[in-house]
Amino acid sequence: MLHPGVDVGQDLLVGEGVIVVLARILEEKGHLRHETEGNRYVYVPMVSAEKAKVSALRDAGKFAIAARADSLRTARAVEEEGNPPFLGTAT
Repeated sequence: MLHPGVDVGQDLLVGEGVIVVLARILEEKGHLRHETEGNRYVYVPMVSAEKAKVSALRDAGKFAIAARADSLRTARAVEEEGNPPFLGTAT
């Protein structure tokens, strides 16, 4: 039971398992650490919210630039060959 009076059934167990695996992966990569409180782990970020925000914005910018470059390559291929490379030739 997540909250008193709220029964979400078996789906919660699967969801919790996914969260635990993701938390472990993030911990192995150095993004999180855990503290033990009683019989549970409390996960704590290894970087401040401000640093994480700056990093996320920088990565989003890199992704946007790469996506735009890919879009331009596809447009150029259509211009030169008449078909995007991933579509092949029309029959």
